[in-house]
Amino acid sequence: MPKPIPTLPRQSHRPTQTKERALDTIEMYRLVRSEAKTIRLSLEAVIIRVGVQKNYLCMWVREPVDALARKPRVFVTVPTWQSFSQPYIHIGTCNDSAHAWHVLEVL
Repeated sequence: MPKPIPTLPRQSHRPTQTKERALDTIEMYRLVRSEAKTIRLSLEAVIIRVGVQKNYLCMWVREPVDALARKPRVFVTVPTWQSFSQPYIHIGTCNDSAHAWHVLEVL
């Protein structure tokens, strides 16, 4: 009589530890031309783009949905010909029908 074939214990194909990935959202913030605007953003926020939508100067930001720690960040919009003296970091540039606008973040 043939010997029975040994069987291995059944193994699951699922990983033993799953780490759920947090969901992100893309938020749009309206900016004011030639003015500063304070926006509270999470520490993980990533600025994706600046542009003009329906004649509003806008900034799109990717953020985690459940972000808790938010800090105020100040953004300024200036046209090409305007000078400025404070230390800024350039975020992006976009055009409307009259000017090229530069979005800067105050350091």
